[in-house]
Formats: sequence, C-alpha cells, structure tokens
Amino acid sequence: MTSEPVESALAAGNLRGIACLSAGMLSLSMSDILVKLAGATLPVGEIMMLRGFLASLLIGTICFSMGVLKNADQMLQWQVSGRALANTVASVCYMTALLQMPIANLSAMMQVSPLLLTALAAVLLREDVGWRRWLAIGVGFAGVLIILRPTGSGFNTYSLFALAAIFFVSFRDLFTKVVKVETPSILVTLATALAVTIGGGILCLFQGFLPFGLAELRFLVPSAIFLVAGYQLVIIAFRSGELAVVSPFRFSLIIWATLGGWLVWGEFPDSVTLAGASLVVAMGIYTLHRERVRSTHARLLAADTKREI
Repeated sequence: MTSEPVESALAAGNLRGIACLSAGMLSLSMSDILVKLAGATLPVGEIMMLRGFLASLLIGTICFSMGVLKNADQMLQWQVSGRALANTVASVCYMTALLQMPIANLSAMMQVSPLLLTALAAVLLREDVGWRRWLAIGVGFAGVLIILRPTGSGFNTYSLFALAAIFFVSFRDLFTKVVKVETPSILVTLATALAVTIGGGILCLFQGFLPFGLAELRFLVPSAIFLVAGYQLVIIAFRSGELAVVSPFRFSLIIWATLGGWLVWGEFPDSVTLAGASLVVAMGIYTLHRERVRSTHARLLAADTKREI
C-alpha cells in the first residue's frame, strides 16, 4: 500500500502540475491574442518570422545557460526535424485561421488534435485503440463540425486552414512521441522555433515584408515571451504530476480564449458553438480516461504475469 508521505508528494505534484498547465494555457492564449492584434497590420509570414526570431533568442539563451548547445547536432535528427517541419506548416495554417476566425472557436477546435493523434498512432504506430476510443474520436470530430457548421455561411477557406492546422499539430505530436528520450526537450523547442522563423521568412517572399515599428513590436515581443513561457510551463506541468490527472486542464485554454475574445473583440461563442466545444472537451477527457484504464490494466496484467513466473 502506498505510504502517506508518498501520497502527499503525489498530490502536491498533481496540484503543481494543474497550476502550471492552467498557467501555460493562459500564456499560450495571451500569445495568440497578441498575434491576432499584430495581424491587423502585418501578414502571417512576417509575424511568424519576427515572433519566431524573438522566441529563438529567448530559447537559445536558456539552452546556453543549461549547457545543452554542445549537443545542438541532435536538432538534426529526423524525429526533431520532422516535428519542426510539421509545426511550421501548422503555424502557417493556424495563424492564417486565427487572424480571420473568433479565437474561442479556433481554440475549441484545436482541442480535437489529441483525438486525431490517437487515430494516427493507431494507424501509423500500430498502437492498440479500442472501439470506445474510436467512437470518442468520431464524436469529437462531430463536435468540430458543429463548431464549423460546414453548410452555413461561416464556413470558408479559413475554416479549411483551421482543419489543416489540427491535422499538422497532430502530426507534430506524433513526431514528439518518437523523439529519442535522451534528446533535451529545450533543444526540440529551439529547433521548432528556428524552423518557424525560417518558414516565416520563406512565406515573406510570397506575401511581402511590410515596415514595422513599436506599434507592432509591443504585441510581438510579449507574444514571444508568453509563447516560450507557455511551452516551459506545459513541460513542467507534465513532469510534475500524473498525466491522466493533469492533462484535462489543457482544456482551460478554451476558457482563457473565450474570455480574451470577449474582452478584446466583444466575441462570445453562440449556443451551437458551445455545444460543439462541449462535445470536443468531453470526448478528450473520456479518451484520457480510457487510456488510464488501459495502462492500469496493462500494469496489473504485467504484475500477475511476473508473479506466475
């Protein structure tokens, strides 16, 4: 039986993880709000390049202080490079949609990406996914369709960019699952930031590069800081507590995005959008529950097998 000190430490770790993940989602939401504000005068490629450059400087400084830059060649591993490329394409699609869609709607839609990740892991990595989780994936995507309402006037090219962002974010997370354990997380983050910077620069060749000044930097500098802080808080969160306990609080992003959209632009999701978002969140939490049940069953089975041997 687990001792009381161990239980107390586990509970404290879970609380710290929940607090860090909620704060991380707030930071990422703030970064998105600032990007959307900057998008009033700057194109997507330029925003990506400038924010990516600022984020790369911050992350590079952290890497230098940690002494991990001596292993910078690990950023060239195919898993890390693939993740960085998938994230760059996802950033293009996400920011394009973000500048044209209500932020709460887009944030709610993006919460289906863990469900798509489960499906991709089953197809490409041959992970075992039962009928319950396949059903949850289907219902989750039904929630996305409710938010988008593809037969309505609100469905347009930017809705397709949002769907593409979900797809490439899931591929990014799939690459994350196969990154070597010995590769420092902060180097993976640096590779991603550098790739986004380069990708933004390439996009500028097609979209053009507009003059910018303090009016734009007042959004992009704090956006980069919030972005890096959000990434680090998420890492701390998942290293502090149990995955099944902490993970559901990533859905707090919808709360922060809804609040931000209401305060800054006067946007508030209608009842249909809220219903779709509720489906997405519910299926995400259910999938986490099923994964926890499966892992517990696997541990018990392994323990029984070991005792028989």
